[in-house]
Amino acid sequence: MRVRDCSLPVVLAGLALGLGPTAASAQPAEPQLLTLGFLSQADGSPQGSLVQASDGNFYGTAAAPPGAIFRLTPTGALTTLYTFSNSADGIGPQSNLIQAADGNLYGTTTAGGAYDNGTVFKLSLAGAFSVLASFPANPCPIYNSAVVQGSDGNFYGTTTGGTSCAGTVYRITPAGALTTLHNFSGPDGALPQAALLQLSGGAFYGTTSQGGTDNLGTVFSITASGALTTLVSFDGTNGAWPAAALVLGTDGNLYGTTSAGGADNGGTVFRITPAGTLTTLYSFTGGSDGFAPNGLIDATDGDFYGTTGGGTNGCLTAGRCSGSVGTIFEITTSGALTTLYSFAVADGENPAAALVQAASGDFYGTTSAGGLDGLGTVFEFGSGIPLAPVSLTGSSNSSGTVALTWSTGGGGTAYNVYAASAFDWQANGGFNPQPLAAVTGTSASFSNLAPGTTYYFAVAWVDAGGLSGTSGLSNVVTVTTPGTPPAPAYFHGGGGSVSPWPLAALLLVLLWRHMPAPRRRIRTFKAGYCPDQD
Repeated sequence: MRVRDCSLPVVLAGLALGLGPTAASAQPAEPQLLTLGFLSQADGSPQGSLVQASDGNFYGTAAAPPGAIFRLTPTGALTTLYTFSNSADGIGPQSNLIQAADGNLYGTTTAGGAYDNGTVFKLSLAGAFSVLASFPANPCPIYNSAVVQGSDGNFYGTTTGGTSCAGTVYRITPAGALTTLHNFSGPDGALPQAALLQLSGGAFYGTTSQGGTDNLGTVFSITASGALTTLVSFDGTNGAWPAAALVLGTDGNLYGTTSAGGADNGGTVFRITPAGTLTTLYSFTGGSDGFAPNGLIDATDGDFYGTTGGGTNGCLTAGRCSGSVGTIFEITTSGALTTLYSFAVADGENPAAALVQAASGDFYGTTSAGGLDGLGTVFEFGSGIPLAPVSLTGSSNSSGTVALTWSTGGGGTAYNVYAASAFDWQANGGFNPQPLAAVTGTSASFSNLAPGTTYYFAVAWVDAGGLSGTSGLSNVVTVTTPGTPPAPAYFHGGGGSVSPWPLAALLLVLLWRHMPAPRRRIRTFKAGYCPDQD
């Protein structure tokens, strides 16, 4: 028996459901964010930064078990290139890939392999995968950083294992011969989590997230033969718990971040000379500037760009006022910081890695959570992206119709309209990224909505590829339809399926009571919506 219930129609009045033409002739000077893809369980929760390979595409790793490697084109086409098998090839890659001199990609996993302590692997751009080495047996909790290729052609990296469970620095040849160069003991540092950086003199520089004089982390240098020097021990005031790789500035100094410490314990950006003189350039407050910064990138304009993993409420560009779950920032070599963008769940949540700058000058990055399935997004950020819509307003009349109007912001004539009920807003912290409708123009009308119900609306500019690229959201407008909300309806059905009709981001809360027949044990139900027609 087919059960159909069409008692709650929602009519979209005056909307063009196909995408109209996109106009982007006006290029704004201020950077904007374009969400290129939403990650799922198959390729979700990226912890490392992207790398742009010689073919122009971006490659990254996904940590959601068993883990995956994905490819992203500059226009937003996302492909899972390799999925780990949860066994000998590795589990849960959490660091970024590198492209070596031979053109292949190299990376690490944090588990799996011969001893379940992770692997070093190689992957061709065509997807041919091989395990280079398995990390040796060790009872310590393991995190394996990204590898870097040294000037001698070998690969170098760090782990959190070792004889004292304080971490190691290791070398591995292209043939897979692995050598431990140094075992941390605590006073000289502990638990390195970031990739190394080699300077022209041959020495590598890195950070440990703990250890040192106050057990708050260190900056160290190490030769290719394993001679280690602790340059700085963090004391809280000048930062604590560095977890990101250092970058080399054009001035010859090294720049980095700590995830905590500083004047407000929100983390810092610091500069350190190769000889070990450290200067704190900026202390994050935990306000609109965010907190817990990730790695930096030295951009072509001479400034550094980075992300923070957390933030707070703030009104930024394009009229966006929303709860922030991470930011993108710019900082000069003198320490002047500008918050450029604040994430808001739908476009991504908690970025955990550095940005990468493409040949176009725009930045690409990932968030570890948020988006469609809560498992992260990949995004483009730059000044060539049209501004998000602004000045969104909404009103409702007695018939349950909501009328929305907005301004273009800076380009584009096709828009996605997003909507959420109060229930969805509270439960998920934002909008479901599936749009309610695609609209041409700067107005929309929604009819026959439930009376006495609060709805949240926002609008995003859509590029020519549709959902493969959307701008940031406009301001959020709240509209409550007049009248008294209907009493909850209880229903049950016996077998068959409900004929579905997608309602997208408008969330209806359905309640029912199941009355099973004798000897039946039904545990799964399907609910759907259909228009009032056959």
